[in-house]
Amino acid sequence: MLGASYNASLGFAAGGIVSLVSKSGSSALRGNSFAFFRDDTLDATNFFATSKPELSRWQYGGSLGGPLWFRNGFFFGNYEKVRIREGVTLGNTVPTTAQRNGDFSALGRAILDPLTGQPFPGNQIPASRMNLVGRGIVNAFYPDPTNDATSRNFIHSPELVQDLHLGTTRVDWNPSANDSFMVRYQVYWDDQVNPNVAGTLPRLAETIIKKNQNLGFQWTKVWNPTTVQEVRIGWGRIRNARLSSDTDDWNALLGITGTTSESVKDRLTVGPPRQCHRVLVHHTVFQPVHPHSQQLAIRVSARAEPRRAFDALRG
Repeated sequence: MLGASYNASLGFAAGGIVSLVSKSGSSALRGNSFAFFRDDTLDATNFFATSKPELSRWQYGGSLGGPLWFRNGFFFGNYEKVRIREGVTLGNTVPTTAQRNGDFSALGRAILDPLTGQPFPGNQIPASRMNLVGRGIVNAFYPDPTNDATSRNFIHSPELVQDLHLGTTRVDWNPSANDSFMVRYQVYWDDQVNPNVAGTLPRLAETIIKKNQNLGFQWTKVWNPTTVQEVRIGWGRIRNARLSSDTDDWNALLGITGTTSESVKDRLTVGPPRQCHRVLVHHTVFQPVHPHSQQLAIRVSARAEPRRAFDALRG
């Protein structure tokens, strides 16, 4: 672990640097395997949940290393998978049936008319003053309450889905006592559907996809007892995507014009509107339709880096 003062060859990002050494194979075939399992059968029900949320976690993998068919060639590989299906108990406040129809007399605070600045009579909004897009947002994204309370009246247990794959493959070849070659490939692939984001309403889950790859080559040459040459070539590719799990074009369905989705249909333009804060939302305690913890994005970066070093010892 390098916390600071590392050289420029490691300066791809700020913060700490974790340096790992991958394992090589040997002249004998060896390996191992492992597995871990957890299930909701042995769990208690969450205090706020109406039923026990699902929980299924599998984590398994193994490694294998040994000789190759050619002289002084060795291989090593490992694989690990994490599979999680977990119910997450979430609670929020949604409009009651009366409030959906414009009746806020039980709210305990005044609902102001945005045109006059004065309270609506009886704290009731006339049907003629309700915006069609706003009504569509309420009907589409706010479910019916699960209890009779006026706050935290919607409890549900959506499922957190995660499939994580980790793998490494390494090949070593030592053609002579003075030369050694190594090639290594690593992959980190993580797919998630996360319901526990900024909004905790049913349709506001986000999909997170991370696929990171790394390829490395190393040649070590001993020229003489005091001089060693090391050549390294590394390549890495990072692809991180944060997308809406709901792929409906809600701008078109709700009649919201002047948006990107009118001309571009992809995972970055569809889904729930990014912001649906309305006067009604600001004057109540309802969860705004704000579906993503961060801006939707697909980030791809790749980098290749060669390095050559000579170490000479002088007595």
